[in-house]
Amino acid sequence: MPARTITIAWLILVLLLLAAGVWLHTPAWGVESIGDDIYYAWLEGLRLLQGENPYERVLQSDLLENDKYATYFPLFYLLSALTQALGLRDYERWIAFWQPIFLFFHLAAGLWLALLFARQRRTLLGLVVLALWLVGNWVLHLNYLINFDAIPIFFLIVSLTLLRSRPLPALLALGLSLSLLDGGEGGGATQSAPTVTNA
Repeated sequence: MPARTITIAWLILVLLLLAAGVWLHTPAWGVESIGDDIYYAWLEGLRLLQGENPYERVLQSDLLENDKYATYFPLFYLLSALTQALGLRDYERWIAFWQPIFLFFHLAAGLWLALLFARQRRTLLGLVVLALWLVGNWVLHLNYLINFDAIPIFFLIVSLTLLRSRPLPALLALGLSLSLLDGGEGGGATQSAPTVTNA
């Protein structure tokens, strides 16, 4: 089969998988999330706008009870505050803005992995990885929890694949990933993301 035909077939399958990913993940956008972790990320952004330090409550507590303390590193709290300052003050509008962004990074991470395998001439394996990434139980569970783990995972995958060939962009991507992690759980994204090396 000609290489051009294989490339076109691969692109069509990738587009179909990405479309399936959108179809599978968007129903979660209607799920009630007030009281979930993402709601408290919005709340910490609101506290920042009010001049409060999100981490101050931790210092003033005895930590015997879970009072939804700020445990993530600060970048997403700052982004939360910024988007609220730009007009998305109520939670419903704020989460409606962020959910397509979370989905974009989720799709981008899967596409990055598929392209990585395609460059290594393992196109079929890349399609399998992309399919598992989009419809696997773990990622669907994350989607219905409505959190932003896809963003640090994307930057972590990028940093690992670029580390040998482009160390500076790789380290910048790693810094972005780390700045979005949940420090209270030892960096959940790095514990769960796949290990990828640049061949």
